[in-house]
Amino acid sequence: GGGPSVTRLDRVLDSIADKGTEFGANDFAQLNDEVQALHELSDSTRKRLFKVLQFIMNFKHNHGFNSDFYREYVALLGTMQARKFWGDMEVETIQAWLLEALQEAPGQSSSDMGTSKGSATGSRPSPKLQNQELGLQVGWLQAARLPRISCCTSYAVENLPMDSPMAQTMSELVRGSVVRHRRSLGSPDLCDPPCLEVVAVRSVVNPCLQVKYLAQLSDLDGKRRRDGCSGVPELEHLKVQPTPMDLDLNEHLLFHGAPS
Repeated sequence: GGGPSVTRLDRVLDSIADKGTEFGANDFAQLNDEVQALHELSDSTRKRLFKVLQFIMNFKHNHGFNSDFYREYVALLGTMQARKFWGDMEVETIQAWLLEALQEAPGQSSSDMGTSKGSATGSRPSPKLQNQELGLQVGWLQAARLPRISCCTSYAVENLPMDSPMAQTMSELVRGSVVRHRRSLGSPDLCDPPCLEVVAVRSVVNPCLQVKYLAQLSDLDGKRRRDGCSGVPELEHLKVQPTPMDLDLNEHLLFHGAPS
């Protein structure tokens, strides 16, 4: 497939190649953004993209990554493993890299990212279950990653593919939030939790609100720099884990009501 998206992808790949070992987390973010817009690639571009991923992996194994890279790196691999233009062997390789990265997460366990830990006996889950948990871990990290904004960013609402890690994670969170409820106001009878079907997941980019959020976050960082923030046990399962370089400011994924 050709078009403007592939041209932009080529520019990002050129930039990473030119920088050699001097690439940064922002390069991962740019590559992630460009790949998300693509559904097919020519064989030559696909092979070139895979070679860049191999280069990044080799650099990681030989030199390690600063913790600032971690979230963008995992988000990038999460996007890559879900693309339809890869062959089976390439998908398996990328998923292995991703699983390795998640197991090496600095200061995080799999339960911190909304999934259960593996068995203490060292037994391996089935490939299907392993892929499901892998997808939820990736989706959790992608959901915690705010989009990059600039003076040129405009308000946007985009439908997410329902098989993407982000959509699957959001669907699981919504379905898992329902509880038993009274049959009617004041009734002593409790009904079973409703069974919800998630038919669509949309990503909303609101630059104005994000700027306000980041400003409040910066202000809170200054106020709590010495002591940090105390935990909120009731919301622990929705907590976004900070990187080791960030102050823990109790950021959580929360729901709010909206008109139909």
